[in-house]
Amino acid sequence: MASKGEKGNKTNIFKQDIPMIFKNLEVMSPQYVPDTLVARDNVITEVRNALSPILIGGYPRHLVFQGKSGTGKTVVINYVVNQLLEYLKEETTDDRKINSDILYVEINCEERNTTIRVIYDIIQKIDDTIEIPVVGMATSWYFDRLWDVINTHHVSLFIILDEIDKMDANNLLYNLSRAQNRKIDKGLFIGIVAITNNTRYLTEGRIDARVLSSLNPLSIVFSPYDADMLREILEQRAVDAFVPGVLDDLVIPLCAARGANEHGDARLSLSLLETAGHVAIQHNVKKVLEEHVKEAEKKNEVNAMIDVLKKQPFQSKLLLLCVIYQWQLREPEENYLRTGDVYEQYKLFSMELEKEVLGPTRISGLLSELDYLNVIDAPVDSSGERGRTRKIMISIPVREIIENIIVDDDLLRDIVEKVWGKTITDNPIKIPNLYYSPKKKRGKQTHIH
Repeated sequence: MASKGEKGNKTNIFKQDIPMIFKNLEVMSPQYVPDTLVARDNVITEVRNALSPILIGGYPRHLVFQGKSGTGKTVVINYVVNQLLEYLKEETTDDRKINSDILYVEINCEERNTTIRVIYDIIQKIDDTIEIPVVGMATSWYFDRLWDVINTHHVSLFIILDEIDKMDANNLLYNLSRAQNRKIDKGLFIGIVAITNNTRYLTEGRIDARVLSSLNPLSIVFSPYDADMLREILEQRAVDAFVPGVLDDLVIPLCAARGANEHGDARLSLSLLETAGHVAIQHNVKKVLEEHVKEAEKKNEVNAMIDVLKKQPFQSKLLLLCVIYQWQLREPEENYLRTGDVYEQYKLFSMELEKEVLGPTRISGLLSELDYLNVIDAPVDSSGERGRTRKIMISIPVREIIENIIVDDDLLRDIVEKVWGKTITDNPIKIPNLYYSPKKKRGKQTHIH
């Protein structure tokens, strides 16, 4: 039943005045491929030349792209292959020597990190009506099925293996690179593009010598974008993504500078610019200002931290919950926690959940890992009477940790609801004094019932 105050408000909320900041958000996506690619002319020329032999009946050169994240590796190959396929579709002259369809297959090797799973996905991309087991057969059986499918459909492939360093790719690369004129019909080709953030991928021994000899790749290292390149990229995207005139003159240079400081990361700059637009909308203003970029930067840092924490093991999340609890129990004059206080809390939470209690050495190691991730500050202190310990401080907002990480786990959520109450997203969070506190004697610790 609506209240009296609500009853008279019948105006649709979407008819209310919303600041018009964005024109087309798709343009800000990392997956977006613009019609013209800026700031990578030399690399585009290299890749075009490596693929162009197929226009005269030859085979494309296999490629390995190496470079930090956000340096344009994926967008460059997408752009060049799109241009190639568009050219082949338009050209109908007799000089064209291609007599097969060309299929573009992208595989993320962090998600598909076995040879069999990669082959399975390629087959499904060619023909998703084919039914084959995901597991249970020898690797050679899957390769034989792949050759059969390629020949039956008379299709050539560009296979993009993103994050190839996340898998043992020797068997996959060896067999794919040797398929032409051996396993697949004459005139068909398989072009391989391996992409990695590891700039030493080809030199640190991950790929066997016989595989490198068969693959014979052209290695292209993507250097970081500088601030001028990033500004050019952002200005190009902003034309289509934002309403004209909504960006203050300082916004794009600031976003470009931030990306340049982070190993020339275009994704970071694009994400920062987009988030700044959302911040402006939240503030109900019609122009994106420098202050919105700075607020967006803080939001993105927290979101990135949350993504990292979600991948941490249960014991690390439990330990972080103990740090949060003790942090909010501390006296106002206490600027940090001690390892012993956190460990006592950890033992109680572990017993409450009937989980294994790790020893002090392992807990110290987990605290060190959380410190490395910048979730907490935990420098070692050897000056106190209790000997070597850590001074532990929280580095990111507690509310975000609880809402986005802790409550996703049933066991941890149960602890949170018992300690903080049922409304676990209340702000500020009120904490009843139910668990171990450094001010209590060890014999009087309280458990939740």
